[in-house]
Formats: sequence, structure tokens, C-alpha cells
Amino acid sequence: MGPCLRSTRASSSRRVDDADQWYSWARAAAFAAMLCAERGDRRGMRPWLEALRKASARVGADRELRDPVVALAWLVIGDGDGDDVSGAGPLTGSLFRALRAAVDGDVDRGLSLLAAGDSAVGVEVDPFVAGFELSPLVAAYRAVVEVLLLMWRGDIGAARDRMLHAALELPVAVPFAGLGVVVARRLDLAVLGHLGPFAKALTAALPAPPRIDQLVDRGIEAFLAGNSAEAAACMRLWRDRGAPQPTLSVPGLEEAIVVTHGASWRPHRIEPPEIGLAQRLRVQITSCSDDEWRVERPLVVAAARTLTSPFSRGRVEAMIGTRSLIKGDIAIGREHLAMARNLLEVSGATAWARAVAVRLERVEVTDGAATEDPLSSCRRVWASMLTARELEVAMLVVGGAPNRDIADSLHVSVRTVEVHLGRVFAKLEVRTRVELTVLAHRIGQFV
Repeated sequence: MGPCLRSTRASSSRRVDDADQWYSWARAAAFAAMLCAERGDRRGMRPWLEALRKASARVGADRELRDPVVALAWLVIGDGDGDDVSGAGPLTGSLFRALRAAVDGDVDRGLSLLAAGDSAVGVEVDPFVAGFELSPLVAAYRAVVEVLLLMWRGDIGAARDRMLHAALELPVAVPFAGLGVVVARRLDLAVLGHLGPFAKALTAALPAPPRIDQLVDRGIEAFLAGNSAEAAACMRLWRDRGAPQPTLSVPGLEEAIVVTHGASWRPHRIEPPEIGLAQRLRVQITSCSDDEWRVERPLVVAAARTLTSPFSRGRVEAMIGTRSLIKGDIAIGREHLAMARNLLEVSGATAWARAVAVRLERVEVTDGAATEDPLSSCRRVWASMLTARELEVAMLVVGGAPNRDIADSLHVSVRTVEVHLGRVFAKLEVRTRVELTVLAHRIGQFV
């Protein structure tokens, strides 16, 4: 797209010699800038915004065309406040104001602005898409934003219903470089636990080159199926690939990222403050030490209560419950898991609620119940905290091997084993081999 558009810009700028042509050129530059913004191409967007500025100045269209398009482009790419900008029509008017309100923390107002804008479609002229206000593509942009806002509010079931309805009538795979397809896939996973026919069809219809990183979706599906090790492996590969994701925030699998990478993972996304708070709480839950957790838990619980999205709060409550179970606080863990299950059911995220319900059932299992591989989750969690040799020593200790046998199997001295084990105790905040073994089996049971 870039070279072709640059060539068109150069040739067109030489031909433009009247107001109509200058205005047409301004709209063309606006479209190019928005296409770059949707794809996260800041470098490509800037010259087109400059071309828009110059062309708009020639025809006095700064306020009606340039300012709203510039504000929308910077919002989509992740910058700019646009507080003093008021566009018109279904895109630079109601859509921009709805996104702006949601990102400022008022998702309900954003949805209201979108609904109010529906009555003006076909009546109010949008200089950016003049003559095409009633086109299916413009309607697709509005539908994708509406679904996104419903997700941000935590209405997962309602968001999926709206997406399925829109997909029957509109090209929802086109807006925002395929954002609608990402959203449709995540909604299917949240409700069904797997991709449904609509999500698969939309993926197939996505214009080339496809921008769907399927590792996140595979990770979510594995996580909801109870395979946390596979989920973490998918998320590690995803992060190694540069963590590709839409700029406009779509729920992913932050649980697995936090467990694997701790507080070092900091995504850059455009989202309401509440979505960011929920992510920070998830990091806090798994990155603090045991001593810190005793102090932090009441603060995290209080902060979680401020989350109005049942989906966001449900996921945080589930992590609080799991952390409590691992530390042996069974009653507290059960309470938070039950709360998480109820919240996720209210949100319509049926698959997430079912996954939490399965975890909650494990709490009722007797201590002597066997599992297929009770220490696989423990190994995964400790892998991000210990060196490879420390992890090896720790797992052998958990398996019941004495230091002499560990030294023989690793071809090192007993003193070396003792040094490694001392570091393991310090990092995991345990004092004895028994405490280490108990911690390992709790992680294996509840993670």
C-alpha cells in the first residue's frame, strides 16, 4: 500500500489546481492516513496527515474534515486526546465520540452516543465519508465499535449476539485491519470454549494479509480446557513473536502471561481505565511474594470490588481464589472462586464460568485424590522463578530424593545441591523440604 499511495500522492499533487480537486485530494489523504492508523503504521500515517493538513488549508476544511480525521487517526493508533474536536456524521462524529468516552472511562456513555448517532445516519453529513454514510462498510465500523464497547463493559453474551447479527449483513472483517475478526474469535472462545462457524467463516474472509495471531486463541482454548501448561507455552511463543495485538484492547489470556513473565510484561493498548486496572491487579496477584501477599490481598480485593465489568472482575476474583488456595487458605479461595463463577455467568462468558466451576470442584476433592500429572503446573510456574538447575533440584526434592541421590544423579557435590536448595528455599519463601513439597502439590492441584 505504501509505495502505491506515495506515488499517487506525488502525481495527484501536481495535477490539483482547483478547490474541488483539492478537497478530493484532502479526502484521499484522510483515507490513507486512517488506513495507516488502523494498521499501527505511525511512520506511514504522518506524511498523509501532513498532506491532509495542506490540502484542507487550501479549501478551508480544517475544522470540518482535517481536525476530526486527525483526532480519530491518533485515537485509533493510540495517542491524542481530541477533547476539543467535534466531528459530524457516523464516523468522525458519533463513532469518535463513543470511542473517546469509553477510553475516558465511561463505556455506557459511549454506547449511548453510538445509539444516538444511529438516528442521524443518512441525515447528518460526514465530510470524511460524504455520500457513503449509509454504506455497509460505514455500518460495519459502527457495529465493530459497538461490540468492542460491549466487551469492555463486560457484556460478553450480548456482544457475541450483536457480532453474529452484524456478520450476517455487514463486512465486519474489514474495519480496523480485521479487529472484528479478532473480537468474534475471542467472543466464541469466551462463550463456547472453541471457535464456532461464524468466527471461522470471518477468519477465512479476512482480507490478506491476515493479521490474526492464532497463538493467543489456542492459548485461551487450552486454558479453558484445563491445560494450563499448553496455554503458557502458546503465550510464550506469542510473546517471542513480538506479542502482536490490536491497538484497541481485546481480552486475551493475561493470566498465562502474568504467571510466565511476571510484572515485566506491559502491553500497550487503548482501553478504558478499568480494563487497565484489572490487568494491573492480575500482575500484582501473581508477582508479589508470600509475605507481600498477606498485606496486598485485602488491597487487591478492595480494588477488585471497584470493577464494574463482571467479566473483568470475575477473572480477577478467580486469580485471587487460586492464589489463596495455593497458600492453603481453602475457605477464602473457595469464596473467591464461587464469586468468580457467578460473575462470569452474569457476563455471558459461559466457557470461562465453566472453567472456574471445574477448579472450584477440585477444592472439594479429598487430599489423597490422584491427578494425571500433579506437578506439571508446578514445574511451569517455578520455571519463571528459578534457574534451570535450581528447578531440577527442587523437583527432585519434591519427588522425595535425598541430597546424596540428587548429587549423584546430577553429577555434582552434595554441597552444590545444598547451595541450590538454599536458593530455592529463599526464592519460594519456604523453610523446609516438607513446605516445598506441600507448596508444589498445592500448585499442581489448583493451577
